[in-house]
Amino acid sequence: MELFFTDNKFRIGGHSFPKVPFFVDDQYKLIDEINEFFTNDLLVDGQINSPKTWKSYAYWLSDFLQWAEGNGVNWKAADKKEIVAYRNWSLEDCGLAPETVNARIGVLKRFYSYAARSGLVQKNPIEEVTSKAFAHADSDFLSHAHKIVLKRNDLSVKVSHELPQVFSDHEIKRLFSEVKSERLRLMMRLMLECGLRRDEVASLPSSVVEDAIQSAQQQGPGSELSFYLPARICKGGKARSVILSYPTAMKLMQYCSGSMIPDTHQGGNIAILNEVSDDQKTTFFFA
Repeated sequence: MELFFTDNKFRIGGHSFPKVPFFVDDQYKLIDEINEFFTNDLLVDGQINSPKTWKSYAYWLSDFLQWAEGNGVNWKAADKKEIVAYRNWSLEDCGLAPETVNARIGVLKRFYSYAARSGLVQKNPIEEVTSKAFAHADSDFLSHAHKIVLKRNDLSVKVSHELPQVFSDHEIKRLFSEVKSERLRLMMRLMLECGLRRDEVASLPSSVVEDAIQSAQQQGPGSELSFYLPARICKGGKARSVILSYPTAMKLMQYCSGSMIPDTHQGGNIAILNEVSDDQKTTFFFA
């Protein structure tokens, strides 16, 4: 069994759907009963329309199917005990974080819901558990509701919420000193200063940067600029604005004008270039 992804030639009703996962067997024949989970279930869900999410779902499902095949488990007949065995293997043998395992079990629950509706399995081995919590009537916290309904699957594991670890000033300086590529240093600066994710920096549209540079020139030194991130590059499709400093805006202007020449030697930008998609290579840092 192998996993592939569609290109722009894959069409449904005349509309192109690239980056849709699909599985083939050892003879490279389509496994329709699995592939229809993506075409008939995920593609029609307006809440899950990100190819990145499809990709994660596909890899997590592939991981389970390969585990099942390697352990002599027929996924169509898998019961709760076998799903628990996969969960514990993911935690103990693979060392995955509880949050990651819960996300994978959630995808399996959705896959088996589809399989049950399609008649591929008799029932979904993963069930939903509903619990209730209450807020005091005089409390400001959810005082309008008083009752909170929480839903989770019955195979979820407990997650410990720890405070995030941050770099010290010394560690940040050391990190920047090790990076020789001006482009990577500028991308790192945006991530550090503005709290941007890696994919957001890699997908940053040139027009957004140009607007920020223009605002910096108008407002002058010492100004703090509103840096708008469009929904299409943000996680969850939610646009947001962040604060950009004047010095960083000037660094962006230098890079844009060519006075800051990106490194092209090995160790500079090769690693990043190999990790971005074709549509990202038309953005500010990959034009």
